Amino acid sequence: MFGNLKVFFANDTSSEHHAGCIAVSFAHRAMLRKKRVNVIGTHYVHEAADMYAENAEKSIEKVLASHWGKLIRRCDALVVNGEGTIHHGKGMHLLAMIAAAQKLNKKTFLINCVLQEVPPFINIFSRLTDLTVREPFSAAVAKRLGGKPRIVPDSILEAPFQDKIYENLRNEIVIGDGHEHQSDVCNILESLRRHHRTWRVKEKNRQHDWMFAIASLRTARLYVTGRFHGIYLCALAGIPFVALPSNSHKIEALIAWSKCRIPICYNLAETEKAIKYALNSPNEFDKFRTFLLTQKPLTTFEYLN
Repeated sequence: MFGNLKVFFANDTSSEHHAGCIAVSFAHRAMLRKKRVNVIGTHYVHEAADMYAENAEKSIEKVLASHWGKLIRRCDALVVNGEGTIHHGKGMHLLAMIAAAQKLNKKTFLINCVLQEVPPFINIFSRLTDLTVREPFSAAVAKRLGGKPRIVPDSILEAPFQDKIYENLRNEIVIGDGHEHQSDVCNILESLRRHHRTWRVKEKNRQHDWMFAIASLRTARLYVTGRFHGIYLCALAGIPFVALPSNSHKIEALIAWSKCRIPICYNLAETEKAIKYALNSPNEFDKFRTFLLTQKPLTTFEYLN
């Protein structure tokens, strides 16, 4: 049975070939089912990018005249997944959708969010019904934009993973992937890949095996990653990791928030040194895992009533 609250959910990332993005989507669906709301429509990542015009009013008009505007009119609440999207001038179409919903006096929720270098736009942040960010650096940006953020860990912690080993990594040091726009990070990982096996967070077959990611990573000795969700997967799997930066401040901010002594590596020498450190410092990674898991159940949708 569904409740009476009609929700339009924007920026669902389940279409990505990315274990973390897919897991987050399934987590959101599970959490929304527990809230017993009626999801009347879903907007997927990469859709409606043309909804952002040169100014706020034109953007709002464009949204309300579109298919998405019809869904906004029908809903009681617009929920926008801000996962890895609203930074360095990107994701402005999502802010336009929020602005359009606020013009119609709808409830608006921006959840699971990263915020960094957000261009000036109409003041939507002070009018949000609720705003959750995943780390303190984004919280600081949100406050400067007039918002009242709550820091809640990434929704992947609530994803329905399965305890089945799909790929046995045989207690080896395993090299992951980085964001494709971070060429320096990708070069470091390619250098390490010559001597170690590979398991990527983002890969074509992840649509079919994402739910086994934790069980598979649990068979690794250590994981090297430039992916935010790669770090979360390691924490859930209970293995040490070496962190390289992503395309926003999210990894540095997550580690800083945890107060754990886990280095971020910016070159090959630092990465090789960090591998040795991680293998010899299991307690630090146990602390990181505990830091995240003790925040469950997540309060992402606490005010969606």
